[in-house]
Amino acid sequence: MPTGTVTAPEETVMSVTTRLRRRAAGVLAAAGCAAASLVAAAGPADAASLWHCQGTTTTETCTRVTSAPASGVKVYDRITGRTYTLYNGNTVYIRYWYRDTSGLCGVNGDPYVWQAYWTSSDGQQHRVMIGDYYLATGPESYWRDFRSPYGGTLANWYGGTGSGTCNVFRPGN
Repeated sequence: MPTGTVTAPEETVMSVTTRLRRRAAGVLAAAGCAAASLVAAAGPADAASLWHCQGTTTTETCTRVTSAPASGVKVYDRITGRTYTLYNGNTVYIRYWYRDTSGLCGVNGDPYVWQAYWTSSDGQQHRVMIGDYYLATGPESYWRDFRSPYGGTLANWYGGTGSGTCNVFRPGN
């Protein structure tokens, strides 16, 4: 299950023990949030929720799944080759965005698709393609101007056009 922690960038070098303690605390906090999301109703789908969080090794731009059906959204992990289900309240971090020309991954009138990531508790990184409709990124006018931790804004992370369902979405098709 995807997890994420919200942390401020550190300017000092942390010991391995401190990092492990923080990771364990983050995993426990994320698990508590995930459990709470199963009980609480999801907020409005159009409420933007972007923030900087700690990814596997770098600061990333995070958001939550908010418009998934009760059964979740099935996503194909391009790193492990397995299919996972994301539920409302799950946290992912996003990098590249694409415009879907087929309407098969960018769904419900929202043509945008994100390359999204999460790191599982065993340290395995996961990379999937998911329609913007399912994420709390807000309207394009909001997320395009959101500051990327890599510099610039998310508008700079445009990966091009693509087509196909999310499990086979390929830019340039």
